[in-house]
Amino acid sequence: MQERNYKEIVEKVGEEIKAMVKGLLEGLMVEERRMYLENHPTKANGYYTRDLLTLHGPLEGLRVPRVREGEFGLHPYDWTDRVRRVWWGTPLFSLFHELLKIIR
Repeated sequence: MQERNYKEIVEKVGEEIKAMVKGLLEGLMVEERRMYLENHPTKANGYYTRDLLTLHGPLEGLRVPRVREGEFGLHPYDWTDRVRRVWWGTPLFSLFHELLKIIR
């Protein structure tokens, strides 16, 4: 019984952390689009969704911003590398990494 509860808690925490990472990636991409639009004569044009496969499982339904015209393009894969460099070694990243190892 205790083992099942422990696994449920770890799974729930893992899902919450994945949701936080997803929100962080989406926020960074929206900010990147905002900065792009300051210097280019075009408009925002909504979002498209992508699933991002990571070493710790998929981030599904990631909202990637787009613009109407121009060379603006975001690749979530680039953002995962940026986030990894920023978060690497932080207590939250370490906790996330350890929890995902337990879940597998």
